[in-house]
Amino acid sequence: HLAHFYLTILLLPTVLQSKGRVINLASSAHRRCMFDAFDSFLTKAAADQDGPAHADYNPFANYGLVKTANILFSRELHRRYSQQGLTACSVHPGWVPTELGRNLKLNAAMIGIMVYLVLFVYLDNYKNIS
Repeated sequence: HLAHFYLTILLLPTVLQSKGRVINLASSAHRRCMFDAFDSFLTKAAADQDGPAHADYNPFANYGLVKTANILFSRELHRRYSQQGLTACSVHPGWVPTELGRNLKLNAAMIGIMVYLVLFVYLDNYKNIS
């Protein structure tokens, strides 16, 4: 998220001048965001001079946190600059095949959970929107 934030701040004068828009990608993964867990992770990382332990890192929780940060940043950007003509929003692109999990070792239980989320949670939410 920090790279997106920094790029947006660098481009902000140009975007404001052109009355442009900023669109950040979000995800339904923001629902998994656990600020308490992330705060605990940062507290441990700050106390350990070698950095956080790899075992303490949860890629799924972190992904949810990043997507939440994108949503909150878009909302705040729009709140601050909409009077100057800027439009900011966050969007969920839908189911997109990516290589997001290319470095994850998935076991059968994890695959089962993912199938459940796609078939029951995502499709149920889609049905309610239509």
